[in-house]
Amino acid sequence: MTVYSAVSLRINIFKRCSRNFLPLLLLLLVTSFAVAQDPVKDAELLEPFIVRMSWISFDVINGRIASRYIRRMQSRSLSLHHATLDADEHAVVRVRGSEFSLKYELTSPRQSLQLHYDTSGVFQFDYQRFDSKDGLGDSYRVNLRQNHSRPLEIEITRLKQTETYQSSQIWLAMFAMPVKDRQCLTDFLARLSPRLDLELRYNEVLGKLSRVALYPGGGDYGAVRSLIKQLNSPTFAERQVADRQLRMFGRPLIGFLAGIEQSTLSTEQRARLRRMSQSLISLESDTVQQVVTSLRMNPLTWLVLANRGDSVLRRGAFAQIENLKGLPAGTLQSQSSQRSIATDVKIYLR
Repeated sequence: MTVYSAVSLRINIFKRCSRNFLPLLLLLLVTSFAVAQDPVKDAELLEPFIVRMSWISFDVINGRIASRYIRRMQSRSLSLHHATLDADEHAVVRVRGSEFSLKYELTSPRQSLQLHYDTSGVFQFDYQRFDSKDGLGDSYRVNLRQNHSRPLEIEITRLKQTETYQSSQIWLAMFAMPVKDRQCLTDFLARLSPRLDLELRYNEVLGKLSRVALYPGGGDYGAVRSLIKQLNSPTFAERQVADRQLRMFGRPLIGFLAGIEQSTLSTEQRARLRRMSQSLISLESDTVQQVVTSLRMNPLTWLVLANRGDSVLRRGAFAQIENLKGLPAGTLQSQSSQRSIATDVKIYLR
């Protein structure tokens, strides 16, 4: 083969390869460019670096927000500036022995966050989302305050209206929220702790409690009330028997104890029931079954569910309250009785 023929053959091969692979090369370049652009679009809502760096993660434990994991570290402060997003982050950590405190702040054109958490039970945040494009309105604000000795308080501002929810447990507060308000809360908490699955657990808990209301099983609430009254017996042996039998009810007893009017109890009863409640407290994340078990004997649970607007659920919920309070069946079916129970849902044991 001559030199000229060899060169011609190489040129023809190059032309054929270019004709076949040029479209594929252009497709790869376009795809690569699109992939490179996606993170920039997602990054418009900056993920807090305390989440990115796994400094801390949160979960719901006994109906309250608590830390599931805290990264071991020394006291420190850190500031970051993100020029492309015009965002600033600042965090201060204080560690003293087993005590841990975190203060974090994020500011950007799309969102702002101030957060305070410490291991004594304080958890507070104020989150604002500007120009929301996820169906929750133009903007919204979620403010949550939690202290170990006070009820949890949540304020949600959306469409220039503010609603306040107070409860001993975040689950009960969520039951009382309309869908959009609840989504504002769970949307932020999911960003703060991506594995929280709060909305999923909420829907499962609501479904199970609704089935309990519609198809009630025979709860032996009368026996519980009698045993609690027996705790005030003048005979020590009888008080001990009642104490042991009450503890055998296990976690379901938590809700019932939370619903008792404390002024109707003696000092002996209050002391024993307080010790029972403490022994039933779990340090693990709230599972669906644990939440259902602990809430089903709490009359406040059924009062909140009765006010959700479902007439069938309302009747079942009021039937549960009647059983818990020891009222005759059908007592709460009248509107006047329902209004009175709305102001006083406690269990009286006189």
